[in-house]
Amino acid sequence: WDADNPEPRATVSDVANHIDRIREKAGIDHIGIGSDFDGITRVPEGLEDVSKYPVLTAELLRREYSEED
Repeated sequence: WDADNPEPRATVSDVANHIDRIREKAGIDHIGIGSDFDGITRVPEGLEDVSKYPVLTAELLRREYSEED
């Protein structure tokens, strides 16, 4: 059953949505992005490792975050 019905994976857009929400509620100074994937079995699609972080950066810039943010 699992092979035929895999759980959906979060996307880069989903991650950016979470970051947007944190910025709304707590402010930009309370957002941190780490690269430690130890202890998790699933990662967002498109963010499989730190080499993919430019994709997230591009999405945040598209959403009008600044380079300084």
